[in-house]
Amino acid sequence: MNSIRLVLHEFKFTQKVFWRNPASVFFTAMLPVIFLLIFATIFGNDKIETLDNLPTTTYYVPAIVTLAVVSATMVSLATNLTIAREAGLLKRGRGTPLPSWVFIAGRVGNAIVISVLMVVVVTLIGRVLYGAPIPWDRLPAVAVTLLVGAASFCCLGIALTAIIPSRGCARRSPT
Repeated sequence: MNSIRLVLHEFKFTQKVFWRNPASVFFTAMLPVIFLLIFATIFGNDKIETLDNLPTTTYYVPAIVTLAVVSATMVSLATNLTIAREAGLLKRGRGTPLPSWVFIAGRVGNAIVISVLMVVVVTLIGRVLYGAPIPWDRLPAVAVTLLVGAASFCCLGIALTAIIPSRGCARRSPT
């Protein structure tokens, strides 16, 4: 099996695991949307005077997009890789012919796809419900920033896995 097919297979598997886990879907996909709805509902009629009376909803949409990207990449990868480590999946995976880089590429690909999906969902909600403008003229810069940011946060999430203690280490006996 060639490398591209192997990565795509691992990516599809990771997608299935993500969408079948209600906790992952809620904290990664739904929580940013809920935050946008709450903040826009509470502060939606306010204006930011220091930014030429910019509506707060226009200010919140990119902030929530950033939250969604960080959640889908760094937080999700750090949490899921730590859980996989504790469950012994990483150790068992080393005994299979699956290269480690394919395993990581599938997870990173999943995180980036979820990030792009969240950018689209939050932007559309901001546009349809709150009239936040979409910067079509800056779309190439937004796409590059999204990809570089998502890749950077994926690296941070993987790195954080090394310093997150397992549940067993966190529970110390009172001796």
